[in-house]
Amino acid sequence: MSAFPFILVLLSLPLFTVPPANSQTLYIASEELSKEKDNHSSTHLKNTNQLFHPYYSAKEPGEQGTLPQTRQGTLDKNSEVMEDGTYFTIETFEGKAQEIITIELNSEQFDSYLILVSPDDKKIAENNDGGRGNNAKITVTLPMTGTYTIIVNTFEKETKGNYTLSLREGTKQELALAQAEELNQQAIQLYQEGKYQEAVPLAEQALEIRKNILGTEHIDISISLNNLALLYRAMGRYEQALPLYQDALAMDKKLLGDSHPSVATSLNNLAGLYRAMGRYEQALPLYQEALAMLKQLLGDSHPNVATSLNNLAGLYRAMGRYEQALPLYQDALAMRKKLLGDSHPSVATSLNNLAGLYRAMGRYEQAGVGTRIPESLTR
Repeated sequence: MSAFPFILVLLSLPLFTVPPANSQTLYIASEELSKEKDNHSSTHLKNTNQLFHPYYSAKEPGEQGTLPQTRQGTLDKNSEVMEDGTYFTIETFEGKAQEIITIELNSEQFDSYLILVSPDDKKIAENNDGGRGNNAKITVTLPMTGTYTIIVNTFEKETKGNYTLSLREGTKQELALAQAEELNQQAIQLYQEGKYQEAVPLAEQALEIRKNILGTEHIDISISLNNLALLYRAMGRYEQALPLYQDALAMDKKLLGDSHPSVATSLNNLAGLYRAMGRYEQALPLYQEALAMLKQLLGDSHPNVATSLNNLAGLYRAMGRYEQALPLYQDALAMRKKLLGDSHPSVATSLNNLAGLYRAMGRYEQAGVGTRIPESLTR
């Protein structure tokens, strides 16, 4: 999983602008830094449409009993292996129809993944990062009485370690928050498909649920504010996005302090909106502060530092300050090549942006030499 991220912004998706008519170079003006909970990205789900009945049907059921239950275990090379190369094991429990239950999978050594299968072998829930940090959490109302199967899994291939699995009665508040997270994920999917209008009411509903349960100040509310602002920005509704980004930044600073990755993300995203609105002088100090903070927190060489360099360079370019933009674009390109390899999409972004700057400076030979996109990225 990436170190940063819906928040809807959580996916480090670049925002594209149309280049000048005489330019053949795609110019990516700015890239959103994804917001996150506990220094981790928001939930990402696997493609688990095929149930894993062939794997668990032959296994002996785990211990069963009354709630709550806590079980310790280990996932490693001795565990069962799914088709995606991840380790897993299974546990079972007896559930009653309409019972609200909460399942949590915690590990300090791997990114946790949970799948819940009903007595009739249907997947009814799955989760990656619904808990704290890399931990998974499911809260659901059981649809029927019978024996349920929990698939304890890692998100990434060949990762291993110890875990704690807990099973307890859930609350109506947890169920509502789980609904908010599901709405959030649906909004992310629609955003990725470019269906912004359809995503907005889902993001609004998720925000409202979280406010009703968590109060007016909570990191998940900041995430929802950021997500809704991103949708408004994508739709060109800048005036509606602005107070949401501002509130998210203020909330992050109050809850997390003045120096935190989520604060840097909020600074970056607010600056990106100001840039889109043409308010360059307001965007500049925010981009500069975000870059300095990321360097302090992550070091001088990190993918998010490269993104921040790219964004500040893009602003300087928009302001006509080409000489200040040039070394930033060059640094971002070199950093991405070193960290990600020559054939990564982010490297293509940096190549395009540097070439576009050379064109804007009238340095056409340099725009075509040394900034050519690798053939592997054009296929």
